[in-house]
Amino acid sequence: MAENFSERNLKLYIGSTEEAQLKSTLKKIKSHTLVNHVIESCNAIKPVSFTNADVILQGYVNVRSDCLAGDYWAADDSVVQDYCTISYQQMFKHWIINDVVENGLKAVPRCYEKMFLCLLNFFRNKQYHQKAIANYKKSKGDESGLSAVLAEHYFSLLIPDRSYLVDENASRKHDKCPCKVSTCKKRIKIGNTAIGSSLVWHGYADIFLDQKLPVTILSGELGDIDAEFENDYQPVPKKMKIDKDVASSIDASENVGEHSSGRPVASTSNKAKNETDMVELCVEVKNKVSDDVLLSLNVIDQIIAETITNAFVQVTTNHCLKGRMIPTFGCSQEHVVVFLYDPEHDILLQGSDLIKLFEIPEHLSEKAAVEVWLFLNFSTFFHPNLAQKFKFKKSRFHSCVKKYISLYKKATYKQRFAPADTNFFAEVAMPEILKEAKPVEENI
Repeated sequence: MAENFSERNLKLYIGSTEEAQLKSTLKKIKSHTLVNHVIESCNAIKPVSFTNADVILQGYVNVRSDCLAGDYWAADDSVVQDYCTISYQQMFKHWIINDVVENGLKAVPRCYEKMFLCLLNFFRNKQYHQKAIANYKKSKGDESGLSAVLAEHYFSLLIPDRSYLVDENASRKHDKCPCKVSTCKKRIKIGNTAIGSSLVWHGYADIFLDQKLPVTILSGELGDIDAEFENDYQPVPKKMKIDKDVASSIDASENVGEHSSGRPVASTSNKAKNETDMVELCVEVKNKVSDDVLLSLNVIDQIIAETITNAFVQVTTNHCLKGRMIPTFGCSQEHVVVFLYDPEHDILLQGSDLIKLFEIPEHLSEKAAVEVWLFLNFSTFFHPNLAQKFKFKKSRFHSCVKKYISLYKKATYKQRFAPADTNFFAEVAMPEILKEAKPVEENI
């Protein structure tokens, strides 16, 4: 038998251990937040794949670095650092969550039963599925295998119809689940996971869930992805990171490692940032190198590109999603990161914390499963038209791509991408430039 028995009636879970786990876990996540991002620039008008996307967020600009020159992270005094966050409680239909926390499963509306059932079944079978994932982690298999295992033993279990596709272009195709659990004989569903347009950002999701939610899988650690950058990166001793003009006013040893948090969305921000706040942020960001591949800059660029492109595709395909924040996931062996985009109102969000898949080694986190479940079932649990309810900052993606926004509105999924015309600039653009160019005039 491939997996334990799963209940098909929510009433059978009333009074169960799984119900208690659900109520306890829902209490823990209501205060979690997402950050509202603004894009400074990007290469979204180029015909490049998601892996070659380049996105510069204003957060990079406001807290910028000159690593190769050996300088410390510096904040531009002329830039007002005004970040927004939104809590899960603001984002989700909290009345449902509150009712379940207070009254248990008997408070679940009938139209929500399928969503709650898949989560409770996951809790009941958690030991089986965590064994499958842990086995594959120990085997040190490739990303295509990790995609197959996580699709079959994690992500698809948290949506009612368990619909998924694993990228048919993966380096190695797995017809059967490679989890190495003897009782698992599951066939992996492989297919076309293409998203976007060959004229702009495009690519293939490692996993495509419920025909609308992409997941990018990365099995390596940060050093595997950014080895060259990390070799060049030489942290400056802490004492050198404190600006000498403000050193006398702060105690460097107390400020290293502290966070400068964003303000809640729609609240009044404090425009004046004092020098101490600036230094705290400089030192914390410079001094900490992430141990997870998902926070590598080029990986974040890839996930942002995939998030934005997929959101346009989904709204074009399903008009019921218009005005909604549509999520995309990045996943490593240890963590999940969530980005969301509303293409109608041009709002980009990122989960402020990585979601930790394992509480302790080889034990899947119930809290993580509930968070991922809420995002996977976003059309059920999110408030619609959040951009009309809260004062978000626009991501500026529309402004960055200008007239090329029409290409994103026409983008589709499951198409075959032609190779990008890498000679376009030399063969088409440059001759046109030279034809229109005028001789430079002398200054008089």
